[in-house]
Amino acid sequence: MARAVEYRDEWFPVVTTRLDVRQALRQLDALCSAAGRSTIPITAFLWELDEDLIERCAEAGIGRCVVYLYPERQDVVAPFLEKCARLAERFRD
Repeated sequence: MARAVEYRDEWFPVVTTRLDVRQALRQLDALCSAAGRSTIPITAFLWELDEDLIERCAEAGIGRCVVYLYPERQDVVAPFLEKCARLAERFRD
């Protein structure tokens, strides 16, 4: 997180149920403030399509989530992408 602030880049945290997203964002804001910078962009990474985690990210103000897609057959990938599209529509604002 400190390097992302130092490089003025973007923070790309791996979000799991163990991460307190709001606390992490407070820490990021404090680091940015201490460095005299505005808050940097955030993209959350999720290992699985977890609607609750995406909702936590959205509620905390994270504007973008990416989800790992394991190589699978088309009959598995298509429903996954459909669910992604529904969630993207739900949390787009």
